[in-house]
Formats: sequence, structure tokens, C-alpha cells
Amino acid sequence: EDLVIEFANDQMIKTWGKTRAVIGKKLEEALPELEGQPFIDILKNIFRTGESYIAKEDPVDLEVDGRLQTFYYSFSYRPLRDASGKVYAIWNSATDVTELVQARIQAQNAVREYRDLAEAMPHIVWTTDLEGKLVYYNNSLTNFLNLKEEDIDSFDFSTVIHPEDLIRFKEVWEKSTKEQKFFEMEFRLYNPEKNDFVWFLNRATPILDEDGNLIRWIGTSTN
Repeated sequence: EDLVIEFANDQMIKTWGKTRAVIGKKLEEALPELEGQPFIDILKNIFRTGESYIAKEDPVDLEVDGRLQTFYYSFSYRPLRDASGKVYAIWNSATDVTELVQARIQAQNAVREYRDLAEAMPHIVWTTDLEGKLVYYNNSLTNFLNLKEEDIDSFDFSTVIHPEDLIRFKEVWEKSTKEQKFFEMEFRLYNPEKNDFVWFLNRATPILDEDGNLIRWIGTSTN
């Protein structure tokens, strides 16, 4: 219950950024940087309750290579019991998911930056999935069509493309999708506010996965 480190494999020692000298020390002495973090209290609580603790991608601040760094781990604290059922130790098994989490954070930041940029543009900016369903759009789209956000999912966009342009649009879009090539076409969109059609230059770039499969489109429509 004093949280004395009885065993740690080489990977755990490396993860902590320490040497094997920590074996036999109390955890809070071996890793003083854990002060103020929840892990000591969680471990002590397991001795009291006998309940396991499982974490997914939790941040952990560790002093590695002489500096305090934030890592992310999916780990479990599991109580070990003696023949009478009393908890005598806790088994900690952890997987380092730092690179995965950091990559996701970077991607989320990139998405936020993209959306901030898109909202600042006068153009209509949008992304769609393979079926043509909108995944993202900026306010310029809803403002032009005079639509509420909740109406977008059920809205039939073919109804706002000029009938004379619609057939050609479908042909060009299908060809671009089949060939996974850049889409560009001018066609007219109906503007409810003006009660008239307005010409737009529409461009879309196909986004492919690692295997070269088309997964979405990113596009703009410019008045």
C-alpha cells in the first residue's frame, strides 16, 4: 500500500525515463513529477476498493531526458489478490499512444484552421463524402440558399441547379469521380433572395486515402 515498485520491465523503465535504481522505491519518490497528477490517489484507491482502473489515452507528465514532457497512455491498473481475496499488489500494463494522439490533435487543429479560413472567405466552401453528402460547409452556402443548418441534410441540391446545366453537371461530376480527377465547371444556382439564377465557378479536388481510393471531395463555388 506504500506503492513500492516491486517490478518493472525494461520498457516501463524507459517509459518513466529512469534507471533500474527505482526498483524498491516508493512510486512517488521514484517519479516525483507525479505530484499533482491523479495516479497516486488512483492506485491507493484500488487498495481500498479492489476495483480496477482502465484509462484510454490519458495524458501523463513525465520527466524524460531531463525535461518534463506530456505523453499519452492507454493503461490499466488491476488489483492482484492473495488466497484470502485481499489486494496485495497492483499490476500496471500500459501502451504508449502518444504519436497517435498527437497526430489526431494536429489533424483537429488543421481542421479548425481550415474552417476558420473557410468562414473568412467570400466563396462557398464545402466537403462531401463519396455519395455527395455534405460533410462540411461554410456559412456562405446557407446564406446564399437562405437555409437553416438543420435543413441541409434533407435538402436536394439538384433543385437549385439550373435545369439547362444539371445534365451537364452530372456528366462532368461522374467523369471526375470515375477518373478521380479535379472537377471544374461553371453552372447556375438559384438564389431565393434574388429570385434568379446566379453563375458560379465550381471547383473540387478529390481526396484519396493511402491506397489511392477516393474518400471525399473538397470544393469551392465562386460567384
